[in-house]
Order: sequence, then structure tokens, then C-alpha cells
Amino acid sequence: MRIVILLAASLLASRLLCWQEACWAESPNVILVMCDDLGYGDLTSFRAACPIHTPHLDALAEDGMRFTRFYSAAPVCSPTRGSCLTGRHPFRYGIYHANTGHLKPQEITLPELLKTHGYTTGHFGKWHLGTLTTDIQDANRGGPRGAVHFSPPSQHGYDESFVTESKVPTYDPMIKPAKAGNSWDAMERGSKGGKYGTRYWDHAGNVVTENLQGDDSRVVMDRAIPFIEQAVASETPFFSAIWFHAPHLPVVASETHRAPYAEHDVLTRNYYGCISALDEQVGRLRAKLQQLGVADNTLICFCSDNGPEGQASNSPGSAGEFRGRKRSLYEGGVRVPGIIVWPGHVPAGTATDFPAVTSDYLPTVLDILGIEYPAQRPLDGESLASVFNNPQAERSTGIGFQSSKQIAWHRSAMKLLSNDQGSTWELYDLTSDPGETTDLAPMQPQIVAALQTEVTAWLASCKASDSEQDYAVIPKVAAQQAEWYEKYKGQANIPQPEAMLLNTEVEPELQEGFTSLLKVHDLTGWTPRGGTCKFAVHEGIITGTVVPGSNSTYLSTDRSDYTDFIFTCDMRWEVSGNSGVMFRAQTKTSKGAEVVFGPQAEMEGTTGDRGWSGGIYGQSCGGYFYPLWLEQHQAVREALNKEGWNRLTIKAVGNDVKTWLNGVPAAHWVDDGTYPSGFFGLQVHKGEAGEIQWKNLRVKELR
Repeated sequence: MRIVILLAASLLASRLLCWQEACWAESPNVILVMCDDLGYGDLTSFRAACPIHTPHLDALAEDGMRFTRFYSAAPVCSPTRGSCLTGRHPFRYGIYHANTGHLKPQEITLPELLKTHGYTTGHFGKWHLGTLTTDIQDANRGGPRGAVHFSPPSQHGYDESFVTESKVPTYDPMIKPAKAGNSWDAMERGSKGGKYGTRYWDHAGNVVTENLQGDDSRVVMDRAIPFIEQAVASETPFFSAIWFHAPHLPVVASETHRAPYAEHDVLTRNYYGCISALDEQVGRLRAKLQQLGVADNTLICFCSDNGPEGQASNSPGSAGEFRGRKRSLYEGGVRVPGIIVWPGHVPAGTATDFPAVTSDYLPTVLDILGIEYPAQRPLDGESLASVFNNPQAERSTGIGFQSSKQIAWHRSAMKLLSNDQGSTWELYDLTSDPGETTDLAPMQPQIVAALQTEVTAWLASCKASDSEQDYAVIPKVAAQQAEWYEKYKGQANIPQPEAMLLNTEVEPELQEGFTSLLKVHDLTGWTPRGGTCKFAVHEGIITGTVVPGSNSTYLSTDRSDYTDFIFTCDMRWEVSGNSGVMFRAQTKTSKGAEVVFGPQAEMEGTTGDRGWSGGIYGQSCGGYFYPLWLEQHQAVREALNKEGWNRLTIKAVGNDVKTWLNGVPAAHWVDDGTYPSGFFGLQVHKGEAGEIQWKNLRVKELR
């Protein structure tokens, strides 16, 4: 009997494993690995004479496809990083250079798209797409001085993150010696030094202080691997960006990692050493994927964000045979090592000279998963999926570049380049002249003219995008909402449909930094106002009950100075009745009675068919500030759970207010300054019946 049971269990486990593999095969895990300032010639898989020991990256290249003509979207850091996540050139959204602009909330990112298709998403290492704090000075721009560029990973579709705004030393990343240059040998424990000035931040916006000693690439991988382990344990496909700081200056390596290069000067031995240390972590990552049994269902994309730093005469990084380096649109500034590994789908040990770019990541992943890009706006990337089985494929679109006064346009083997904003042009055939030694423009004016026409159109398209034309959506009342529009269009507060803003932001993270507004067994800190409807609390659940004949009643916080915050609670109905949550509310006296007034997040009950729960009503002050009647509100109109709990989230910063219902974006209202602060209030609307419950009332104050 025991043998039969074990056999049955084995067969069941086998079937479950097959079912799991079949399901996961439809949703491969995706990892984007990026180095910082790694040159094309810094890997032996791209330059045989490279002196740096990178056995794990060499193995990665052997196990997948080498892209010998792979480009970073820009010759500097931040713009390239934006292209990886958006599929769009960075000049379309204002990231023109490193430490310039930020990833805008209107941009559609790869983690956002994958999250809506069941993926869990994490970002580890360098971010460089906006600041990570508005409170304290941090890195290049963080703190009050760069508050306008606050744009952490949590705002762009990530579930988890461990990031710095910008560069850090590649060993002991939080400290530097008393006399620090571009490189130093790793400091001995106890040596005197100072803080480097760039912090690591967790997903909730807290400064990280633990496990920050030693090799920085290991510090990053120590956070990425647990995220992957948790995703695998929960049988959830994952997307992870692992963006190393190495080998960006200042380069620092341990004695172990720099020992093979001891004969070199301090800069060179630490540059080489930190790349070997990074390589070790790539090996660790791949070993973990094998151990977890997901290596065959994981797509790994590897590249660098631009070419090597410094001049070839005095800097160790190599651009190989190519002209130019970081900050240049000659090949050495943007042609970088590119590797894609996906067992069973990308043939091992292959190479292609197909011109690819970091903007291709998003369309490639969407193509693999059969996800349609959800907006009518220009993408600069194209899918590489067809190249996996056809390395000789031809690219269907050109690749454009802009940086400072430089412009470049690649079409097949030909490259058009200007270093003076288009006043003059150079032309190169990259097949016969990869080093760009012979300018063909004087001999090929027709090709120059044809490529000029293409790049001019592309530049105009980027300029239009940069003016935010891509984000323009003309709001329109939904056909099924026409009756409600006619009923409410005369209210004092009612907005014109075409002037309404849309909430396109992902619901804020709701775990860290919140304070409970409710005690488990009593209503200390709360007072009913405006009527005589009843409120009681039991085991952390507030129940509000309609008293026939009473005015609407609001169980209100005694504190009345809540200004900028994220508020969240859960609500449900035992007996349907109109309700809502007042925020920044105030009181006044009218005809001898206390009246509560101000903005209210509407929760309209379970019997109505209007679908405006999550909208914003002006209670006793002019009617709806933000009705949910637009075509674009269809998803939130369907988001209410009429039979169970509903999560309502409100984010108010300055005059800007956004709401979410069960994680679905709802309202985006801009106050005129009338309601800068006030109290929270739980409404029981007047009527003949109604019983509403609330729990998990929490607030995170933002200032």
C-alpha cells in the first residue's frame, strides 16, 4: 500500500510539475542585467585580447546570442536606463543627459505592463531615473533641491526595490578614504575615511544601513536573489532589473579581486578587479536560477549603459576597435556588449550583427508574451524575437540618437552623424569601416540626403513627444454615463469632461511608514459630527448604522490638521447605503447646526448602477469635484466588490489628489487651494437604512 501511495504521489507531483512548466513557459521570467560604463572591449567574448577575467560572462555569451552591434540608447547613463524600461528614446520624455529630468509618471514602463499580467517586479542597484528622497541631501540631486525630480521605482510598476540614485564606490559603497580620487584599493577595516554621500534606499523610502560592506555587486545581488527566491516559491513569474554600479568610477576592488592585476597601476587593477567581482555575481545569479529550477524559463538580457569612461591613452576601459568613448555618438560611446540568453529559444553559441538597441527590450518582451502596447504613441524599439532564430534578419526601422549637440541615425550598415546639431553631417559604412575612419558624406550626397530626411522626421517626432503630446487624451463622457452627465452637469463644482485629468499612477505602496488611526476596542480619537447615526467598534472593525430621521453623520478624527498624506482603509456594506470618506474636511455652523463639508471620496453603496465609488464629491460645498463618468473610467466603475471588502486609497500632496479603488486608479482632482488640510470622516448618509463597516484605517503623512 505504501508503495502504491508513493507512486501515486510521484505521478501527481510529476503532473503538477509538467503543468507548472507549461504555465511558466507562457510567462518566462525576465532579468535585465546592466553594467555601468563597461566598454565593448572589456569582455573577452567581444575582444579576445581583453585582459580581464570574466569566466561567467564568457559562459553567458556561450549559452546565448552575442549581439556584436548592440547599442545603448545614449552615450551616458540616465537616458539609456529610461530607454530600457520604456522602449522609447529618452529625448521623448526629458531625460536628455545624466542627472537631468526624471522618468515621468505618464510613461508606460515594462514593469508596469508585466505587473498587470501577473508578474512580480523588482529593481536592484543603480536607478538614476529620478531622486529617491525629498527630505535629506542625497547623491547628485536628492533632497529638497531636487524634489521636482522625485521619481522612485515604486512609482513605475515595481513591487520591490533596493536602489541608489546614482554612482557609489564599487567596494564598501557607503564610504571613501580621506583623500579620494577616481580609484583606490579597498580600505582596511578601521581605516579613517568619510561617508561617500550616496545612500541605498528600500522600496518604502527608508535608508538602508545593513549589509553594505564589501563588494558592491555582491551587496546588490544579496537583495536580488531573495526576491527571485520568493517569486519562485510563490510560483509567480518575475521581472528583475539588476543594474550594477561597476565599473563606473570610483572603482575599488578587494585584494582578492585585484590580485590577478597587481602589476597594474591603482586605477587599472581596481577597474579590472571590480569587473571580475561583478562577473562573480553573474555566476552566482545563474547558479541560483539553476538551483531553483527556473534557468530554462528565464530570459536574461545583458548590456552596458554606454561606452567606457575617459581617454583611451590613460583609462583602462576599452571600446575595442571603435572610435569614441562615453559621451560620444561615435561607435565607442554607444556600441556595447549585448548578450541574450533564453534556453530553448535563443540558440546557444550564436552571434548576430543585427543592429539592436536598449529600446528594443520592451517590445521584445511584449512580443514574446503576446501583450499589446496599450497606447498610440511612438516606440523607438522593435522586437528582437525574430532575430533569435534568424541572426541574419534585417532591421525594419532606423535607430536614432541624440546627446548634447550630437545627432546620429543608423539605417542598416550606414550611419549619419552630426556633431553640431545638424549643421554638418558625416557618413560612415559600418560594415566596411567600423572604426569610422573614412567620411563618405562628400562622395555619397544622395545617401546623406535620404538619411537626413529620415532623421529630421524622427527628431520632430521626439520633439512632439517631449512637449507631452503623447500623453494628450481627450476625455469623453461614456455613452452609458450620458444620463448621469445630464443630471449633474449643472452642479457648481462639476468639471468639464475635456478638462478632467486622469489618474495614471500605480497605487502607492501601502506597507511601510503607516500609522493606524483606530484602536481595536474603542473609538478614542474619533467623534461623531453632523447627525445622530450610530458608530461602534469591535475587534478593529467600525460599524456605522443609519438612524432614520438623522442627518448624515461623520465619525471624524479629533485631529484636524492632516495635510499631505496617503490614506487607506477597507470598506463593506452589511446593508447598502451611500457612504464615503471625508478628507481635509472642515465644519461650519448653519441654522444652529454643525455641518461637515469638504472633499469626500465617494463610496456609493451596493445597489446603485452609476459606478462612481472612488470619485470625489464636494460634501455640502457644491457637488461633485470629480465624477467617474469618462470612457477612461470604465475599469474603476467595474472595480467595486459589492459582496465583500473594498480598499479605498487617497493620496493628497499639495493641491493634487488621487484615489484608487481596489488598486484601480480612479480620480485625479486638483484643488484650488480651498482645502489644504482638515480631518478624516467616515460618512453614514442620511436615509431609512444602511450599515457600513470600515477596518484597516491607516495614514502615512508625507510632510
